[in-house]
Amino acid sequence: MIATPSSSTTTPAKQPFRRVSTILFGLGLAALVSWLLQPQLAPVERVRTMYEIQQTALDSALARLERAVDTRQPGPIIQTAFREARTAYKQSEWLTAYYSPLTTKALNGANILTVDDDYRTINPQGFQVLEELVFPEYDPANRADALQ
Repeated sequence: MIATPSSSTTTPAKQPFRRVSTILFGLGLAALVSWLLQPQLAPVERVRTMYEIQQTALDSALARLERAVDTRQPGPIIQTAFREARTAYKQSEWLTAYYSPLTTKALNGANILTVDDDYRTINPQGFQVLEELVFPEYDPANRADALQ
């Protein structure tokens, strides 16, 4: 009978590797179990949380845009701030349009003068109005209109 090395014995060089791999496996397993045991939010709560995060991002982007116009920053900086605010709005537009169509109209309505039932004129407002003031080139003379 030929003697073969026992599978239960390991060489000294493999022992640290086995110890490290066992520790890493244990940590990975613990992290997986911890993640699986966390309470999951209901779909409605997840959408509400996502919407709140997006609205906070939009509010911050609009504040940066307003600050850029108010502090008389150069045109390219104002244009960049406009693009960031518009992008932030577009990320939540789908939900805003469903739950608050009047807000959507105020933020993204057409740049045309409208008349209500009492024959009062309503000036356009929102991103489309501001876009015409900012692009293709921002004119500082339009600062007051841009801040409305």
